[in-house]
Amino acid sequence: MLPSATVQTAYIGLFGLTALVCFGGLARLPAVDDPDVRRGLKALLLLSGAWATAETAYLVAPDRLAVGCYTVGLVIGLATVGAWLYFCSAYAGRRYHRRPLYRRLAVAGYLAVIVFKLTNVWHGLYFETAVVTTPFRHVAIRKSTAFWTIAGASYVLSALGFYLLVDAFEARRSTPRKVKFVVALAALPVGLDIVGYLSPLVLGLNYESVGVGLFALGALYAVREPFLAVGRYGRPQLLEALDDPVIILDDDGCVRDHNAAAARLFPALTDGGALPAEAVADEADPLRDGGTIELEQDGERRHFLAEITPITVGTTDVGRGVVYTDVTAIVRQQRRLREKDEQLEGFATAITHELRNSVGIVGGHADLLTRAAEEADDPELEEHATAIAEEATSIEGVVEELQALARYSQAVSNTTTLDLGELARTARRRADTDVELSVERSVDIEASRERLVELLGRVIEFADRNGASTVAVRGHDDGFSIVYDDRSLAGFDESEIFAYGNAVPNAETAMLLPNVRTLATSHGWSVSVDDDPGGTELDVRSAETAP
Repeated sequence: MLPSATVQTAYIGLFGLTALVCFGGLARLPAVDDPDVRRGLKALLLLSGAWATAETAYLVAPDRLAVGCYTVGLVIGLATVGAWLYFCSAYAGRRYHRRPLYRRLAVAGYLAVIVFKLTNVWHGLYFETAVVTTPFRHVAIRKSTAFWTIAGASYVLSALGFYLLVDAFEARRSTPRKVKFVVALAALPVGLDIVGYLSPLVLGLNYESVGVGLFALGALYAVREPFLAVGRYGRPQLLEALDDPVIILDDDGCVRDHNAAAARLFPALTDGGALPAEAVADEADPLRDGGTIELEQDGERRHFLAEITPITVGTTDVGRGVVYTDVTAIVRQQRRLREKDEQLEGFATAITHELRNSVGIVGGHADLLTRAAEEADDPELEEHATAIAEEATSIEGVVEELQALARYSQAVSNTTTLDLGELARTARRRADTDVELSVERSVDIEASRERLVELLGRVIEFADRNGASTVAVRGHDDGFSIVYDDRSLAGFDESEIFAYGNAVPNAETAMLLPNVRTLATSHGWSVSVDDDPGGTELDVRSAETAP
């Protein structure tokens, strides 16, 4: 038989340590990012710590104050039931803690019971007291039927909270066992309450606060990351409300949760458990890296876009949510567009080939006709031959622009970071012109190198053909502008300037600016014409640039 002082010290130490653990757990709450879960845990820890403090005071207080400390503990202890239910509802992703009716009923029930407890000093129907010396001197509490009736109701309510947690664990299918064990610790002290009622070996105190202390120690310290992660691995109701397949992966790449749509898409998910991503499907890469995946659904091959969103607890990544969006119609439409683009490019290539042959033949005959005119000393015939040769050269330029239109009208798929000034100088050299180029401000720009050089070159060529002597390139925050000292576009509307088929400002340069706009829009850029004090400005916007 242990000395009474030792037994008393052990009980005091148990409840005192419980209070310290509960209050200490408050420092870990910032890691809980769900505000409702955090609020419920905070109330649970504060009330349980206060309850354990009241039990400690009951054990050390003089006889005349011990009953008051015990009664205060009863008032606080009943409030912990509400805090526990609030936390369980929030952690399980339910909305019970938010419903006004339930809140009003809880407050009304709590006040009624509290009044009954606080007036026990007059009616004595809740508990009676007696000073005993075993196992040490203290004021013993003899609990009445009314006490156990109310306690039983509290246990039933607490059990509802455990049911919500178990249901949430089952819905998540693969909750770690250590998390389930930690939650079970909160119910362990109920057994001590029962033993204390049936046997003199255990003092008849209220040990529920000890259970909360064990729970706090385990949940917020020992298994903090998986405990918080389970509460954030997607709410079952939300997952099932989504039509698109959704899979929740933990940080190790194992499947932790999914909805019914995902199980239909990946039949392996119906086996349950923490499956590795590779076991879900042969095409497992999209589970890890995102992207488009082709899968069989209802006997048909369909395309899905896997969009991955990190799941974080505080600043720590604990998993990923993968949402699969059916993009089959878009993929098929893109395929049809590619086929049409290929047909258009093939048609344009064939046409330009035939036109080049014809223009070459016309040019050759023009040369022969020119030599014949010179030999015959016929100025009029020589003039006609020269006109034919010039027209053939002009048509050859048009053919080149048509080929460029077919080649560059498709949207740009691959871009690199390029130096605008360097490409402007490259375009100037290719244009083989006497126009003076200046780069007033260069920027790095995301673009297709070949297409951007073609765009700049056509503007330089247009400026040269219309009598400009200087061209300036200026980069800015979302694109660039090209200014040249010519006003040949004054008076023309943009719809005319950039439209194919219009001779703006003349037939010789009619296709250059329309192709400039085509090259810009293939990048997703816009282009406009503005007046500039130095002449005319072509402004390209919506480009991704950096100084």
